[in-house]
Amino acid sequence: MIIADPERGTARSLAEVKDRILRQRHAAISRAQDAQAFGIIVSKKIGQLRMELGQDMKAMAEKHGRKASIFLMDLVSPDYLAGYRVDAWVNTACPRIAIEDILQYKQPILTPPEFEIVLGERDWKDYALDEIRAY
Repeated sequence: MIIADPERGTARSLAEVKDRILRQRHAAISRAQDAQAFGIIVSKKIGQLRMELGQDMKAMAEKHGRKASIFLMDLVSPDYLAGYRVDAWVNTACPRIAIEDILQYKQPILTPPEFEIVLGERDWKDYALDEIRAY
């Protein structure tokens, strides 16, 4: 399968993109393995507000002896998160933030399923992309 980008006039293989994304995700998970303090990002935006998931992630971190704080935000941006003393972020807001903006963050930024892998609640072979389902 081919992905076309008419704005840039480029085309590339979906397999190539998938491989790059999975390598980046694996690196983020690996970097977060020793993290002791997590920032759980929850968006206030309509359709992205997943406070219950954020609370579940916080409880899961604490169950595993890690610290976690919830950051309720309207706009998720590396500038707004700079300076907080966390070792890694868990993003419950738009799933694309962790995938597309990963290089903009100093600390690893994980999706909820990736956070489960870090804590040993999920195996890497059961990796799944995060998604917000419309009901």
